[in-house]
Amino acid sequence: MRYLALICCCLWCCGTLFAQCPTGHYTLRLEIDPDEFEEEVFWEISAYPSGTLYERGKCAGESLQTHTYCVPSDKGCVRFSLRDVFRDGFGKDGYYQLYVNDSLVRQGGDFKEEDYIIFGCPIGDFCTNPLNLDTGSTKGLASGEQWYRFFPPQTGLYRLVACGAAPCKVSAWLYDRCDNLLVAPNQTGANFYWPDVCKGSAMPPVYLAAGKPSFFRISAQCDTPVQLDIRLTWEGAVKGCMDPAACNFNPQATEPSLCFYPGDPNCQRLPDLTVDEGLLRETVNLDVLDNPDDCAVAEGCLRGTGKRYILRFDTRIMNIGDAHYYIGQRPTNISDTTHLFYYDQCHKHWHYRDYAEYVLFNSDKQIPIGTKNGFDVRDTHCLPGFSSLNGVGMGISPGCSDTYDASLPCQWIDITGLEAGFYVLAVRVNWAKRPDSLGRLERNYQNNWKQLCFHLGYRDSFPHINFIDDCEDYRDCKGVVFGNALPDCQGTCGGTALYGDLNQNQQHDAQDLNRYWDALMADSLPLSRCTDPYADGRATLMDLAILQECAWHQNDPNYWKHRISCIFPQIPEKEEGNVRFFARAIDTTAKTFDVDFISLQKKLLGVDFVVRGLEIDSVVCLSSKFKGEVRHNAQGRIVAWSFLEQPMEANTLLRPLFRIHYNKITAPKICITEVLSSVTSDYKPAKSVVPATTSCTEVPFFVGNHAPEQQVLSVRVSPNPFQQRTRFEVANPNGLELRLEVFNQTGQMVRQMSGITGETFDLERGGLPTGLYHYRLSNGQAQYWGKLAVE
Repeated sequence: MRYLALICCCLWCCGTLFAQCPTGHYTLRLEIDPDEFEEEVFWEISAYPSGTLYERGKCAGESLQTHTYCVPSDKGCVRFSLRDVFRDGFGKDGYYQLYVNDSLVRQGGDFKEEDYIIFGCPIGDFCTNPLNLDTGSTKGLASGEQWYRFFPPQTGLYRLVACGAAPCKVSAWLYDRCDNLLVAPNQTGANFYWPDVCKGSAMPPVYLAAGKPSFFRISAQCDTPVQLDIRLTWEGAVKGCMDPAACNFNPQATEPSLCFYPGDPNCQRLPDLTVDEGLLRETVNLDVLDNPDDCAVAEGCLRGTGKRYILRFDTRIMNIGDAHYYIGQRPTNISDTTHLFYYDQCHKHWHYRDYAEYVLFNSDKQIPIGTKNGFDVRDTHCLPGFSSLNGVGMGISPGCSDTYDASLPCQWIDITGLEAGFYVLAVRVNWAKRPDSLGRLERNYQNNWKQLCFHLGYRDSFPHINFIDDCEDYRDCKGVVFGNALPDCQGTCGGTALYGDLNQNQQHDAQDLNRYWDALMADSLPLSRCTDPYADGRATLMDLAILQECAWHQNDPNYWKHRISCIFPQIPEKEEGNVRFFARAIDTTAKTFDVDFISLQKKLLGVDFVVRGLEIDSVVCLSSKFKGEVRHNAQGRIVAWSFLEQPMEANTLLRPLFRIHYNKITAPKICITEVLSSVTSDYKPAKSVVPATTSCTEVPFFVGNHAPEQQVLSVRVSPNPFQQRTRFEVANPNGLELRLEVFNQTGQMVRQMSGITGETFDLERGGLPTGLYHYRLSNGQAQYWGKLAVE
């Protein structure tokens, strides 16, 4: 009987372990192998679009793990969202797989802030369960949005028209995939965007490859629900020269046409790109943008978060030549490498590299505003008598143009923090003079620039713009119209003296970084324009940081994306994030002093701060994630920096940061007196503070210049955790006055008691929320740090 009971128990346990979810539920299995910052990651399973939360979870460590959930399947769409609180995902160091009822529905890891999937929706509600679309006529509802999937039966040109019985605006978007899309109200994230497909006769056809799925998102803004007549029509194959040896070879052509070969007069036909200066001047306006998004900073669209002052404007790139400016098709896999395109992780689509750029100049130099923009290139308008060749791939047809509305993201320049004065905004296209994908150069490069002049002033700290209608063309310091010559850091026009090039070898390299590192600690850097690339009038860790970013990444265009690499001097930026440093425990026996920290939003590549009250022997960084060097000098300055780009972890709870080993104590208090600079993992200045209540720690029994071995109070707290009150028992035979300080997990003092002379006393919960707390109990001669938990 005993063995039978044991067998039954085992069978019951196994059945429970592998049981599926009850009827009316999905079985979700999440297999996840996070990177070393596993504490940053969490996931949520919720109803969509209501947001009702079903489940929430987080990693149980750094190793591979499996989490299983049961969620309702009879209540509509379900959204699974994997998030990283510090917006850098797993990169290539981790991955996850999501199974629904044992079917793999999502996998990845190389994301930024969020990766998600929506499933279980009614058909047509999302791209994961689209309606089928075919050539001919399809009826669709005009209420809200619907998704359609189309498998082209043959390669060629297709035209979309969607109209209802009543007049209303119908917009459509075309995507070449359904995986991890950014769904936006404009063209952002889409391959093609039609603001009004009822005007189908004016919309150019699109090129689609046979058998490759295309996803159409169709939205109707009608006053009353009506049926849409959705028509996708075959416009024919792409005709063109199919001989690669010909000068008019068309790699997208499937039907042959006449070819021209070198020496033929027709081979002299060339594209010619220019910018519509009139539209630029008509549409430019000053705007204020509240930016909470780090992606916009990483991509170079803005130089910081928070309130930004920007100049918005339309950009229209025109082809006034007599040949197509041909770019070709985007890569199909986001992991593909290409010198023509880069994949934008934030906007979830491809950009053509080095296509259009917005550059700002003042009287003698280029201003690193950080807005270099690549676009999806296509015909959006053609002049009468010209037709679009959108079907042959990305590019601009002769007589056609590619327009980007001022309302789109990144259609601006960030002027926040610029000095008052005269500026020239230049919009330039194909400034690298790169041939198109067929090897054709432009007919003329002198018209690839257009400009707008303005004077920037301030009224009560608010920028004021005065646009100048008639201003001379921008000339570089050599007098060349739209030339590239700029003064070097010594003021020599076209000179070779680089900002931050301490070894003067005309490049930014590891030797410059090492010299800056040594000079910071010795306070020996002679300050000049050339040695101050951060342009804040002092030698700081930010100078080293921006030089390292340049040296390590200058030849990686995918790193810079929209930003312009290695442009100095940089404009000092508003500090971001929230980093706090805390003076913590002194151990006079081991001769150590600890510094803790909280970094609520940012990982730190380096910190530079000053400690007074002791003579430092050595310093150790206690962050397990940090891989770098830590130095100190005789004045108490401590600098930590990661040349390997392995930052200190970001954290919302108080964590050990440094342990300082000292030779002797020189004051009755050890204090963090100043944070000179902190640098985030994206090479930005971090806002760092030392709370006044925790900036110093008293030295027990300090007399003159002597601190004996530390006496530690003997403390017992019970109950702990507690609900309403807890009792402290303290060894205090001499009746010294005790002081209790209670801190929350962000380091804020939330309770204090003083004048305690007995050996027992109670702490009332009062209004303390549930959570974990730190406390410090001291009597002027000894102290004790401990933890409290409130249930």
